[in-house]
Amino acid sequence: MKLKHEIIHSIAGLKKTPIFVFTLVFTLAITLGALFAAFNLNQLILFKELPYANA
Repeated sequence: MKLKHEIIHSIAGLKKTPIFVFTLVFTLAITLGALFAAFNLNQLILFKELPYANA
């Protein structure tokens, strides 16, 4: 019961500050995009086999 009350209270608080929520979501999206790009680049450079024989 207490957890449900806390979630409802948190959602109500976030509804009062939509700019903060937008900034938070936007920042998380940019950060995750950069992280995935870095991991993908790392995988392409370090873990993929070289395209020629005896490498």
